[in-house]
Amino acid sequence: MAKYNKIEKWIRVALKNSKDGKVDTIKLLSSLDLDLTINPRDTYRKEAIIKALILRDLKGLKFETSLEKFLKENKETALELGFLKGANNEVEIPDRRTFSHFLKHGITDEDRELINFVKETVLTISDKFSIPLDSNTKSVVEKGEKTRITEEDKIKNIKYLRNKLYPLITLPVNRNAKWTKEELLDVLVHIASVGKYTNGGAEGFTIKKQKQVKGYTILRHVKRNKIKELTETIDKIIGKQFNEANKALRIKYATIAIDETLIPFYDRGNSRDGKSVYNFVVGGPEKASTFNFVKYLTADIVHPKLKLTLATVPRRAGIPLVEDVKLLINKVRKMVDIKLLLADRGFNGSEMFQMLDKEKVRYLMPLSESGGIKKLIKILPMDSVYKDLEYGSFGYKIPYFVYTEGKKGPIKIATSIEIKKDDIAFIKNLPVIYSQRWTIETGYRDKKRNAFPRTTSTDYVVRLFYFSFSILLYNAWSILNLLLMVCAGLEVLKRKAMTLFSFLKKLYSVESG
Repeated sequence: MAKYNKIEKWIRVALKNSKDGKVDTIKLLSSLDLDLTINPRDTYRKEAIIKALILRDLKGLKFETSLEKFLKENKETALELGFLKGANNEVEIPDRRTFSHFLKHGITDEDRELINFVKETVLTISDKFSIPLDSNTKSVVEKGEKTRITEEDKIKNIKYLRNKLYPLITLPVNRNAKWTKEELLDVLVHIASVGKYTNGGAEGFTIKKQKQVKGYTILRHVKRNKIKELTETIDKIIGKQFNEANKALRIKYATIAIDETLIPFYDRGNSRDGKSVYNFVVGGPEKASTFNFVKYLTADIVHPKLKLTLATVPRRAGIPLVEDVKLLINKVRKMVDIKLLLADRGFNGSEMFQMLDKEKVRYLMPLSESGGIKKLIKILPMDSVYKDLEYGSFGYKIPYFVYTEGKKGPIKIATSIEIKKDDIAFIKNLPVIYSQRWTIETGYRDKKRNAFPRTTSTDYVVRLFYFSFSILLYNAWSILNLLLMVCAGLEVLKRKAMTLFSFLKKLYSVESG
């Protein structure tokens, strides 16, 4: 851990001291000391190979072949990374097979962890301080490779994602049914894109110039799902979607943002005490003229190249929030290790903090202003850190309480990130780190506006299916933009290659194949 802290500190200083607001990735890696033991028997220095693999990920080189070609075309770069000159005074560069053999047989779990840590630290800190990496994108693109995204690229990738997604979704349809599962899903995608209720959205949508699908037909098929099996299926599909995206990004550690989504629920099924008789309805403060809601916890990855929902957990009446958050964390960990958890004030609580500490999850969230906090900030100067702040009635101590200036005024932050009192730059940057949580807010806005089928059904299976369906569509759209970025040989898209609405329209229009 001390080694990683040292590397992280060095990278932060190097990035902040970069000239002209840009970072020379190669010089950064060449100067970085990974503290690896040198084995004189190795044909190629291990540290040089690891730095080359880190460079591959930072530059978006997808395959070892591309890395070999890049190094052979830029021999000075290979020399800076630590590769040595041979007897003929030429830099000896590993070929594709050597890199592949190293990844399969010559690398340890600790080495993999180091590669991912350095890569994610560079990306996170550069993004945090808005420092662009000098990635030399043009040298990465193969000869003849397209540098612009065509309509053909879009259709090809949409078909690919459709063929991946549709077969996985559970929508039981009999063999002799009038409509196929694929046709019903096309109607559902259309309903989601226009944001209408099932009956209204199905009207006017025809399949192959045949009769319209009735809304009740779709609902009948959706209701055939079982809650447990549906939940397990959605988790598996999300896992496959992340794996698809991770082929290009190779993410192992990630910052995760969590939030609670409330969908108003209107019904007359209330008992004498005013509570809903439906066990999936959770009460809360009045919003949109109701006290009843269907709630879901969601976890989104925070990454400069990807917006993806990694897990969802339906809130259950009578179940403490901390238990559902723990379940959410466990789902995320099946895909990626959590480097930092970002959450809003709604997740404050000594039991929540204790659970996160027990699960060894570092967290950062603004703190609600209680009486004790108000007294404390009266004596604390701005940009200060208070260690081991007693919080709640269970004797819990918040590792680090930070009082600093945010965009909208002073902000109180609770975190388990280790902070030095004299590291003023890092303290001032904590609100910027927290602001990355807004990716989950904007993601929910996109889902709600352009990918959410509406329903008044009191059948929980329908509601769960529709909410999960919106997540799958949103994730597919995010993966599409990533695939198009890779296809064009770009390292970042200044704007989305295709809007969510346009993607959904193409998704239900193209034919599989």
